[in-house]
Amino acid sequence: MKTTGISTAHEVAVCIPSLRAVAMVLTSNRERADNLVEDAIIRVLTGSELAPPGTKIRVWMFTILHQLHYAALIKNRVGIPPIGDVVARPPTSQSNREDGLVSGDFRRAFWQLDDREREVLILEEANGLSCEEVAKVCGCTTIMIHMRASRARHKLLRTLSDASGEIRRSGVAVSLEITTLRAGQARKVNGSAAGAATP
Repeated sequence: MKTTGISTAHEVAVCIPSLRAVAMVLTSNRERADNLVEDAIIRVLTGSELAPPGTKIRVWMFTILHQLHYAALIKNRVGIPPIGDVVARPPTSQSNREDGLVSGDFRRAFWQLDDREREVLILEEANGLSCEEVAKVCGCTTIMIHMRASRARHKLLRTLSDASGEIRRSGVAVSLEITTLRAGQARKVNGSAAGAATP
């Protein structure tokens, strides 16, 4: 069995927090997410899954995670937990009650997305992968990734804008996530247009 070097092991270790976050988005289950990450790490460190030449270890790790998850779905017919089970969890931070309210709205909107839409968003927005890299991870074309990302942002923006209207009337600040989503929608527009979208 071929094993990887110290450099690769270090790169894999750096990826672990991001891998766990993506695995949670994919599985909605902490135990399955941990198992998914562990399996992906073992495959890379033992050399059983070799990255194609020129592929970043980080991108390759996400690719393996994606492949393992969907292979398990097909093999075991593992379902995603009901939305209510996920969004019912309280905010992780209690430091700001208003932030908790905003985060709760965002979580509810996020988990109402299709699982492939959630995956594209977390890879692009939270992990900074390019559209081409996300396409490699998901095994599809860049056009498909663009479509999924655009569809996901439109859904989130629509849901959060509705929610923010209710929040604004109650005197709570509008979600910062809305501004971020609008900026994502306006990447090909000038910066002033993105700024004008900020409440």
